[in-house]
Amino acid sequence: MKALFKHLSAISQGKPGAVVNHSSPPKRYIASHAVSTTLLAVLLGTPQLPIIGGGKAMAQTTASCPAGTAPETIQYNPSDSLEDLRQEFNIGGIRTVFTFSEEVPGEVIDQTESRVDSRVYGGIPGPHFRLNIGQGKPPETGSISPGSATVTITFAQPVTLASPLTLLDIDRDGDRDFGRTFQDQVTVTASNSNANVPVELEALGPFTRITGNTASGQIGNSFSGDPDGNVTVTPAGAVDQIRLLYEPGTEFGQPGQDQSIGLAPFTICAPLELGSIGDTVYRDTNGDGIQNNGEEGIGEIELTLTIPGPDGQFGTADDTTETTTTDENGIYGFVDLPGDNYRVTVNNPPEDLNPTQTPPETVVLAAGENLDTVDFGFTPLAQGSIGDTVFNDRDGDGVQDEGESGIDGVQLTLRDSEGNTVDTTTTNENGNYTFDNVPLGTYTVESARPTDFSPTTETVLSAELTEANPNRDDIDFGFRVGAVGASGPINLRLVKRITNILRGNQPISGIAFNQFEEDPNDEDDNILNSSPQSSPVGITGSETPVQSGDVVEYTIYFLSEGGEALENVKFCDLIPDNTTFVDGSIVINGAGNGADNGTFLSPLSLVPADFQNICSNGTPTNGAVISNLGTLPAGGQFGFVRFRVRVN
Repeated sequence: MKALFKHLSAISQGKPGAVVNHSSPPKRYIASHAVSTTLLAVLLGTPQLPIIGGGKAMAQTTASCPAGTAPETIQYNPSDSLEDLRQEFNIGGIRTVFTFSEEVPGEVIDQTESRVDSRVYGGIPGPHFRLNIGQGKPPETGSISPGSATVTITFAQPVTLASPLTLLDIDRDGDRDFGRTFQDQVTVTASNSNANVPVELEALGPFTRITGNTASGQIGNSFSGDPDGNVTVTPAGAVDQIRLLYEPGTEFGQPGQDQSIGLAPFTICAPLELGSIGDTVYRDTNGDGIQNNGEEGIGEIELTLTIPGPDGQFGTADDTTETTTTDENGIYGFVDLPGDNYRVTVNNPPEDLNPTQTPPETVVLAAGENLDTVDFGFTPLAQGSIGDTVFNDRDGDGVQDEGESGIDGVQLTLRDSEGNTVDTTTTNENGNYTFDNVPLGTYTVESARPTDFSPTTETVLSAELTEANPNRDDIDFGFRVGAVGASGPINLRLVKRITNILRGNQPISGIAFNQFEEDPNDEDDNILNSSPQSSPVGITGSETPVQSGDVVEYTIYFLSEGGEALENVKFCDLIPDNTTFVDGSIVINGAGNGADNGTFLSPLSLVPADFQNICSNGTPTNGAVISNLGTLPAGGQFGFVRFRVRVN
């Protein structure tokens, strides 16, 4: 049973006092209603108070039940916490639910003082169900109960009470309360299938007045060891619901403090023979609707048992339910069930399986029967797969050519024909992806766009899985780095090549300096080469050794991209070791507004402050070529910086 209630304060711990006059009714006096814990211990002495006064009875009458049933008593578990306002119990196999409502939601029931208490209350040993209304204790907090609260007890099927309900401590302020006015008032109603069932109330002591089905405190403040404020409730017949309306009475003045009543454990007549329903949720491999040897159960499947309410009809408001989950072997069970009609359904059927066996819509359980044939079978759907590669399409032709590697970490989304997301995945380190166990049908696959890449194929492709072609491993997506004029982050791509080698003022023979040569480790050269206005010709290295006195020409190509202009572009390239810059060899083409003609920074000279963050050495050993290329316009600007060095 869930935890119900938190500790009540000393005020509602039984309202102890000292007897000074044994006249009838006895008067009680106490120094203050807000008794400290220490004073309570002194007054109480022991946890159970002696009975004082002349109440009719402390306990409920002897239980009596019709043939075929036996008395079963609700077992309150002592608790000092109220987890929520809906509690469930099982009384002899009968599901019993306590619900709570408030006239002003969240403002009436005191959750810190309502609880299940194991001490003597109303002269009866606990544990008892106790309810406190009124937030705080005026005048300290200035807060009094703003309204009433209702406790509703609902039984899963009509029950007969084996003995009357006993309401505890229905009273009002007495001599010891010093003006802190309160009056308990409880109205009891009962019903069966929404039809009213009359109830009879009887006061067990002098502190409570009965008016019809309402009990009101009238004389004084009963002690926790006395039954003087107790009231019994006897329904005229079987019930499936009992309601207790608890409200602050105003007969003796406006309430000036919180109030508390109790409900003793009660007994119902429960069926003598209880049964169970269950068996297995299994993988029906051959689809024959029978669990054969080797066909394993399916774990973590949630099932619901539906119990018709008093009207005996499924699908109406008085139905109640229970849920359970299959274990690792697919086995489940609903236990402690009286004979009745039930329904069993699977809440989360496996998405990749089709049902082949389900129980009858109505499962009939005889009294005491253990029905272990309520199976659910599921068979695998016809399935396939979809996938292939997201690749770096360097040449932009939409086809993965040799040497064009995959792109890892790209998200793919699989959607059905209605556009609903079926699954998502990401490419592995080789750019490969696969959606497995996909039922036959029509789908689309959408690829996210990798950062700084532009598509060379459609980013949403169709894929149809049929019995003849259940596996599609041809759903490829191509992207290449960047896009001239594309929206998004602006960028500048650089490609460096040797565009000439002079020996004796003549180009050395056998080398084609005027052709494009791809560097497999450089994505930018493909981007520049695919752009119609750029031509990054030259070689990445020479197999012919250079000699002292040879002149080597370097060209650094640049290409801007993005939807915005690149402002104040700075350029720096270091002079290679064992070479000397050739004066007057700097050539700049394609620079923007505000550009200069380039400058040679002599060896070991200090790099200007605005170039420090791009020149790798603050005082380049062999010097450097630097330039402000100005502002490069949006939409793609191609150009180059060229200079020569002489081999030492």
